[in-house]
Amino acid sequence: MINILRVVISAIIGYWLSVELALEGFIRFVFFFGIFIVVSIIIEIIRKLLGRSDFSDRKNKS
Repeated sequence: MINILRVVISAIIGYWLSVELALEGFIRFVFFFGIFIVVSIIIEIIRKLLGRSDFSDRKNKS
């Protein structure tokens, strides 16, 4: 599920920015790849932060 979310978010952001910046050809491909990497990193950071807060909540309830 997270992988599909990554691809969809990356495609939407990448397409929108490439149209705004009027990128074409190979530059657009490289730009999409860079956006995918950035979105993947952000999603992993959010997952780790949510996981850490969930763990600390469980620890405090015990």
